[in-house]
Amino acid sequence: GLTLGNIVLLAEAAQNNTYSHEIIHVKQFTKAPLLFPLFYFIEFIKNGYQGNRYEKEAYSLEAKIKEPVKVDYKKYDNTDKGK
Repeated sequence: GLTLGNIVLLAEAAQNNTYSHEIIHVKQFTKAPLLFPLFYFIEFIKNGYQGNRYEKEAYSLEAKIKEPVKVDYKKYDNTDKGK
């Protein structure tokens, strides 16, 4: 998944907990909307993906979300329209 501000992009093959993980990144964005991308990038450069404190926080909190959100990707699939 990928989060930009309050926009979450997920691959069709994303696991159900991926949405919960990305929603935590949305919350992180809201705390510092203009600076979060810079902070995240610095963390990534210094510590890699696994050591990034924002990823650690998202993985930690995602486990506390009781019901993973299930997304029906086929509902949003436009590839068959007009056939």
